Amino acid sequence: MMPIKHIFSMMLICFTQFASASEGVEIAEGIFVSVKTYDVPENEAPFFNFAEKTPESSAADKLFLKNFTTSDEIQSGFDGAIKRGWNYFFEGDYSTSARRFNQAHLLKPGHAAVLHGFGVLAIVRFKDPDYGEELLSLAIQQPDTPDMAYFDMGLLLMNNSRPADAMPFFRTATEKIPDYPAAWFNLSVSLMESSGDRDAACEVLRQAQVWIKDNTSKRSAADLNRAIGC
Repeated sequence: MMPIKHIFSMMLICFTQFASASEGVEIAEGIFVSVKTYDVPENEAPFFNFAEKTPESSAADKLFLKNFTTSDEIQSGFDGAIKRGWNYFFEGDYSTSARRFNQAHLLKPGHAAVLHGFGVLAIVRFKDPDYGEELLSLAIQQPDTPDMAYFDMGLLLMNNSRPADAMPFFRTATEKIPDYPAAWFNLSVSLMESSGDRDAACEVLRQAQVWIKDNTSKRSAADLNRAIGC
């Protein structure tokens, strides 16, 4: 069977060996990542480009953190930085997006939401799918994993021609964000491409109908129904 075109693909992912304690740097207790640097200002790269702290940068960090002293203030500041990071990302302002994710990292080092954001930025801005794959995989392993990280992990595996491995991540995404049509569509495609089970793929699309509200998603569902042969 010829594979169905993955009409919701965002990026092509290649796999790499993850960092271990012996070969990576610890960004938070028990969380190690590979050291990757990019030709951009320090605060526009993941983890401040792993630059050694200067008196000036240390003072800037302390000044920023001084605004967040209670746990509620830290949580609010963190949530706001992550939200703004994604807002800027979807506007195409990757530089400011990275700066906001770095602020979030200062507030909660190694948090899954930070790893998720940096993983997608590594792929989209820096064209570094290997590092993006490493960070997204780490995000999935942490507590408080963002719901969208499961969908992005599914895309990662799907685009690496591993639909069977992608399928459970897409299924989790449909459970956590059922009103996100692309999760259902990609689950259907991953079922079809991994097993050729047209009935199961069509059943997923039928389940998706209750969540599809906008006309664009309705047209996409109709196109996918025809492509699969439901």
